[in-house]
Amino acid sequence: RPFQAALLDAVEAGIDDIIQGQPEGFALSFAVRTAIARGEERTEKIDMEYLQRLSMDQLKANLQGAFAFAMWEYAPHKLRVGIPPIDRGVEVDGPNGLVVDGYRLGPHLGRGLSANIYEVEPPAGVAPAFAGGEVIRVMEKSSIKHLSGLVSLHRSFRVMRMLSADWRHPSIAALLQIYHSPTRIYFRMERAGSEDLYRRLLARDRGERPPLGLPL
Repeated sequence: RPFQAALLDAVEAGIDDIIQGQPEGFALSFAVRTAIARGEERTEKIDMEYLQRLSMDQLKANLQGAFAFAMWEYAPHKLRVGIPPIDRGVEVDGPNGLVVDGYRLGPHLGRGLSANIYEVEPPAGVAPAFAGGEVIRVMEKSSIKHLSGLVSLHRSFRVMRMLSADWRHPSIAALLQIYHSPTRIYFRMERAGSEDLYRRLLARDRGERPPLGLPL
């Protein structure tokens, strides 16, 4: 009976060990129990390592959460950065693709310095604000890692709003709305075609296209 009990203990403990030689009777029981003890020691060590790793992962998650709060909630409020508050329900990733405030993102049109640009489809029954259509620029918040980047983003907001209202010009794409999700910032804008100023200037310098005769 002690031998069977020892074997049951070994099976329950999940022991995978080797007993040297061919012990019998008390020696075999002692060898099995020694193997169980070694297994328990290994298990305890593994548990400790797991808990330490879990603690580090939890600490990392806590630090990331604290950084996100300081960068995107506390700092904008204190610095009066012109960024909308976080809206946790502004984006929905469903079977028909990503939808932002009812606007469904369509084909990818290109990438700028810090954002991807997508064609956008307005909600049902809502006409585009411009005949040429609208786009959404998608900026990942993870690309901004310092307060200086947040201040630079604030300046961009101010300039874009100014050029879309007080200094409106037909040759400058208008900003319609800014959305702020937990992980991204969305800029809904007028679609300005497939060419940007940088490409146009390069083409002009190469003599590929004549300069545009636009009023200033």
